[in-house]
Amino acid sequence: MQLLFTLLRRSSWFYAESSIGSSRSSRARSTVSSLSASLAPYPFQEEAIGCLLEPGRRGLLLADEMGLGKTVSVISAIDREPAIGRVLVIAPKSVLPAWRCELSRWLTRPLSVGLASAAAGMPDELPDVLLLNYEMVHKHRAQLDALEWDVLVCDEAHFLKNPDAQRTQALLGRTTSKADCPGALRASRVWFLTGSPVLNNPIELFPLLRTLDPRGQTLPALSSFAAFRDRYCGRQDTPWGVTYKGSRNSAELRAKLRGELAGAPPLMLRRTKVRVRVRVRVRVSSPKR
Repeated sequence: MQLLFTLLRRSSWFYAESSIGSSRSSRARSTVSSLSASLAPYPFQEEAIGCLLEPGRRGLLLADEMGLGKTVSVISAIDREPAIGRVLVIAPKSVLPAWRCELSRWLTRPLSVGLASAAAGMPDELPDVLLLNYEMVHKHRAQLDALEWDVLVCDEAHFLKNPDAQRTQALLGRTTSKADCPGALRASRVWFLTGSPVLNNPIELFPLLRTLDPRGQTLPALSSFAAFRDRYCGRQDTPWGVTYKGSRNSAELRAKLRGELAGAPPLMLRRTKVRVRVRVRVRVSSPKR
């Protein structure tokens, strides 16, 4: 029975908060909570947890293919590090309920979790783990600045691909500035999550990588937007001017992001389902009458 519950909790369609009645939902949440301690991440998720918590690291771009449990890796990392007490999770509005559900399943530390919404606004008292959508950050930036966050988690981080966009500057500051990203939200660690094939168009990576390595210690070209663009982005001359799309020197960029050159700490971790050989298929047969 315990194995069955573990498999159900790993599947994306099993939710404790169902719509079949509040009392039954409450019992389901209680059952899930009691099972939290017995859950264990997969080995490839353990690798991600280790990278997220590696000492001396500013942060990580966790770019695993969709379906490999990036959310579980992040929550497990929070769970294991007692020094993490204040977490800000930024995600698209549609993703926030899934985050709240996964936190209820995987988080065993006694951290309070709260969700801000456009209708209700920010909680009167900010919780330990605050869930917020991208579009609300600029509006509530003053309240967010009142605290220094131990971890800033940006899910669907490709939402921050434009360094000039308001949502990007509200979180990451002016990443194209020669200074160290002035105006960025204060956070000891920054974890970016995305399942998109991020190396197809490196110019969209610049705001994320500059945040992780503002002084170009791992990737020297990050010290300048122009230097990064000219080294790793495809240049296209059009009748309307110069645009940058596509990539160049991709092998070099990939190696540096993975920390394969000069022993530098990696900035990115990306695995595919084929690579980690994940074949999790949960089948629940109908009960016999």
